[in-house]
Amino acid sequence: MQHLNNEQPCHGSLAIKDFRDNVLNVYQIHNTYFEHLNECLVTVITRHEYDGRTLERVWVNEGDIVSKMQSRYPSCTFRVVDFVLLTMSAQIQTIYESSMVLGMHGAGMANVMWLRESKYVVEIFPRNKFRYGYRNLCQYLGCHYHQYRGGFDLGKAANKKIESVSWFKFLDPIMEKMIANLPRNSTLERR
Repeated sequence: MQHLNNEQPCHGSLAIKDFRDNVLNVYQIHNTYFEHLNECLVTVITRHEYDGRTLERVWVNEGDIVSKMQSRYPSCTFRVVDFVLLTMSAQIQTIYESSMVLGMHGAGMANVMWLRESKYVVEIFPRNKFRYGYRNLCQYLGCHYHQYRGGFDLGKAANKKIESVSWFKFLDPIMEKMIANLPRNSTLERR
């Protein structure tokens, strides 16, 4: 894979798509097995310390913002997943059935490889960290990619606290477009 950490845009790649399709076949993951694929399902990839390992780029108010998202977009289901706890098959299936994947920049975002074409990815970055690998992977696969750099970076670990007003100003248009393009939904429902 070329140009994973620079600003050169990438285009569709048959090599990437063929690899992805072969892995999905090995794990027997296909559209026909998931009746709910047209629902609005947002997967939040969480980052937490585990087995004594300290992580950087932790979204410290994730629970609060996810709760607000669930209230704001009641036509969608939000789930928080920790890939450390899942088998490879479960990780692939979790992403494959998602309409949107969002999370802090980190290794867990590599799982966007299993997202279906035309689905959405939101990658949350510390303000001064610039990496393009997951954006480029989304371009290879034909997914919609968005990055968020707002909020407050906390300490050297670049943990993130997100302020809800700026978050929803950023996220509302993305959610509206995603929900409008789902076969069973035509409008964004908000309370």
